Amino acid sequence: MLDKLIQHVAYPLWDFREGGIRLKEYRRLHQAQWDLAAERRRYQQDRLRSILTHAYETVPYYRSAWSRNRLDTVIRDPGRLSGLPVLCKKDVRNSRGHLISDRTRAGKLIGAKTGGSTGVSLDVRFDARCQQLRNGAEMWANDMAGWRPGTLVGALWGSPPIPATLKEKIRSTFHDRVFYLDTMHLDLNSMGDFLQQVAGRHAKMLFGHAHSLYELAIFARQNSVAIPELDGIVATSMMLLDYQRNAIEAVFGTRVTDRYGCEEVGLIACEAPECGVKHLNTDHLVVEILDEADEPVASGETGRIVLTDLNNFGMPFIRYDVGDVGAVSTEPCDCGRGLPCLDRLVGRTADYFLHPDGSRVSGVSLVEKTLTAIDGLEQLQLIQESPRRISAKAVATGRSEVQVSDELRNALAAAFGDGMTADVEFVDRLDRSASGKYRFAICRIDHEHA
Repeated sequence: MLDKLIQHVAYPLWDFREGGIRLKEYRRLHQAQWDLAAERRRYQQDRLRSILTHAYETVPYYRSAWSRNRLDTVIRDPGRLSGLPVLCKKDVRNSRGHLISDRTRAGKLIGAKTGGSTGVSLDVRFDARCQQLRNGAEMWANDMAGWRPGTLVGALWGSPPIPATLKEKIRSTFHDRVFYLDTMHLDLNSMGDFLQQVAGRHAKMLFGHAHSLYELAIFARQNSVAIPELDGIVATSMMLLDYQRNAIEAVFGTRVTDRYGCEEVGLIACEAPECGVKHLNTDHLVVEILDEADEPVASGETGRIVLTDLNNFGMPFIRYDVGDVGAVSTEPCDCGRGLPCLDRLVGRTADYFLHPDGSRVSGVSLVEKTLTAIDGLEQLQLIQESPRRISAKAVATGRSEVQVSDELRNALAAAFGDGMTADVEFVDRLDRSASGKYRFAICRIDHEHA
């Protein structure tokens, strides 16, 4: 009864109060995904021309980096984005506000800091309309997983938000409807309590890091926990590996929907239930797959994933190298959606660390919490060598290495206790493996025998 009341009354009223953009975009994307590929491409190119013109006319960074002739060529033929330079994470870090549009006051933008899934810290900004459009895309992706407005969700996340004000508490009760298991501290008690909440509160969805969901499934199987009936499960942030999917689906008795996105641009791709294929969110993004010379690769070939955000007019991300490797296919999908498919995704792998008390600490959550808390810490890799020793490789700028090292050691002590020894090494950069993966959280302990 409460679900229906929220879906049909509270949710629309809250959306209307905030401008009515979110639900409208959710419904539009729900319908537009079935449009022909050519129609989707025309819609995307019209939006691309708009953001490119805006970026050149109002954003100092792009006025300096682009020539007018090159921009005019791309405006005439949006398929030739390679005429514009690629934006790297280093460019974003060093932009000093020059990526902010002159037409937007920086103080009016919504701020976020990334770090968890790539091990690289960035400050990003986006305008309110952009946020609402992204929320609409998230709703569309949730819908494919079985969610509807008003569905109660159990989420596995690090350092989850805790409603503090009356407005936040009302929103969490009648709008967001999410309760959390903090992946910074997974043990028998926390996972058992969480699954009791899932059953007792009649939650219908689970959401979280792929590897956190896997840990929960293994706990439930090993402890013969009664599993409530669910409508769906969403795995995000990290790569969902086949053995993890198989275990999660077997234990919880429902399918897992895999999702790919990032803080900088929002939803990139989402798995559709009919075909099991991740479809690109091309209404909101242009996705390019480039070789090392910044040239497009052929359909189905692997390369660097480069994104252009069509929503963010406050701080445009144009041809942004997100730091992942993958492949895109333009072949029509059997499900009938007119959207390209993300064939492969390489990268974003992380381990769990072992706490001295026997519980587990999510690598993605620990790295994200540390990066966003320590000024001057730009990139981080943590390697647990033993239950009481962690090695850290860090890239830091703007502050002394002594200060950053002290704060990093304090953060690790807060997570693991004073008995944890942390060795900190400062490097100029962290390299990927030959496969293109960047492992920022590595545990070298055999968890089964620790």
